Amino acid sequence: MFDNYKDGLINVFGINIYYKIYGNGKNKLLILHGGPGGSHDYLLPLSSFAKENNTVIFYDQCGCGRSGEPKDIEN
Repeated sequence: MFDNYKDGLINVFGINIYYKIYGNGKNKLLILHGGPGGSHDYLLPLSSFAKENNTVIFYDQCGCGRSGEPKDIEN
């Protein structure tokens, strides 16, 4: 696994979504985890692609992993 990363939360429509970014390369690779209820953790070995001039972006879907859940699912 590639060790140099930044992570945090971004607010999307009132829900905090967790992200983790490896590398700072020209090419962007967005990693989508399966569900329901899982997280990106099992896909972290893919962070090694950051060593090849790529930026590898992981995130946890709404209600999964370290991301928040919607308070009002009606809206």
